[in-house]
Amino acid sequence: MKNQDRTTPQGKTHPEPEQTPPHKKEVDATAVSFMSLLRYSSWKDYLYMIIGTLGSSADGTTMPLFSIFFGSIPDDFQSGNGDRIVDAASRISLDFLYLGIGSFVTAYLGFVCWMIVGETQGIEIRKRYFQSLLQQEIGFYDSINPNELSTKISEECFNIQQGIGEKVPTFCYSIAMLLAGLIIGYIRGWQLALVLTAFMPVMVITGAIFVLSNQKLTKINNEAYARAGAVSEEVLNAIRTVVSLGGQQRETKRYEQILEENKSPIIRYSILAGCLLYWLHYVCHVWYLCSWLLCRLKIH
Repeated sequence: MKNQDRTTPQGKTHPEPEQTPPHKKEVDATAVSFMSLLRYSSWKDYLYMIIGTLGSSADGTTMPLFSIFFGSIPDDFQSGNGDRIVDAASRISLDFLYLGIGSFVTAYLGFVCWMIVGETQGIEIRKRYFQSLLQQEIGFYDSINPNELSTKISEECFNIQQGIGEKVPTFCYSIAMLLAGLIIGYIRGWQLALVLTAFMPVMVITGAIFVLSNQKLTKINNEAYARAGAVSEEVLNAIRTVVSLGGQQRETKRYEQILEENKSPIIRYSILAGCLLYWLHYVCHVWYLCSWLLCRLKIH
């Protein structure tokens, strides 16, 4: 930065002291643990978490129980007596009805409780984020784009709410269904369960890569929309100046350029996610084929 000269009342010029640029604070991009997202929870929130976890886990066990009921249908209908078939159908229908009601109640409790926790945590994080912004020094706002703050906080809090309110009960549901399915499978038919378990590492690795690619894709989208949102907010705040100077086309191109910069990585990660999803379905079909062959060998 070149020094600027200033003129004193006596007519002498003295060099202006060199201005040092404000220190840009490095953003800590380290991923935080899941429990750190729940640091602002109260005892009511912890109670909701317990009820929601138990409800989602109980809902996950209903699908393996459905398979047991379906498996008993051929055995009950093999007898040629019509009255026994009607009685068996009535009993199985009631079992399905009770299991469906239980699944509805447990799923409702699981999702509602965790949705309440996600909303309360999102509101509390917004409050503390705004309070932290008010306590920052002036140099902090020189090192960032203030127009990105509103877009960034809304998107990040939405992701936190969605992660706590929807992903946690889905995770508990999936884990409970997996464990219940393995237990029931090894009890009712360990040979078939052993063959199906051999495919689990391939499916787990594929699913993990699929989740990581989706996380990367979401991160790129959020960064692009945060920058584009900052441009739109800046233009809208000075819309009279932009229109008076005829800068509509220029600002539109600047907005489109920000979105176009992230187009190619978004396409790459989308193609990767599609290929992984296709591979996951292919493994499932091979899984079904091996199950069918094993059943044929057991029959013969």
